[in-house]
Amino acid sequence: MSWTEGKGEHAVDPSLDEPRGCPTPGACSACAEIARLRAALSKQNDEICQALGSALGYPKFCDDQANFPGTTEANGVCVGDHVAESIAAEAAGIIGKLRAAEAAAFRRGWLAGRLASTLAIAALPPPEDKP
Repeated sequence: MSWTEGKGEHAVDPSLDEPRGCPTPGACSACAEIARLRAALSKQNDEICQALGSALGYPKFCDDQANFPGTTEANGVCVGDHVAESIAAEAAGIIGKLRAAEAAAFRRGWLAGRLASTLAIAALPPPEDKP
């Protein structure tokens, strides 16, 4: 049984750019659509990685001219082996920690404000008794 048998003429082998078993590789609309979608997904992944990597402070290519000569700010940041999902997970972890820290700071501030109000009220002179 061949790889494409029972899968239709446009079965896709993920390791190849062309669908296996296509009678006209590169010429049929399915082949063109697969190539277009792969390029679009690759571009989207790169854009997400650059946006999140930049926000997370990943190193810029242009800051390492010894290894990346001639690079500029336009070349973006070096995300290494990361993909959009792994950088998004890292960003989500940082956001969670920041939210927890903000909530803790708010509670400390609220308690400090409450204590200051209580102390200020306690420092007021007693009310005068009026007959």
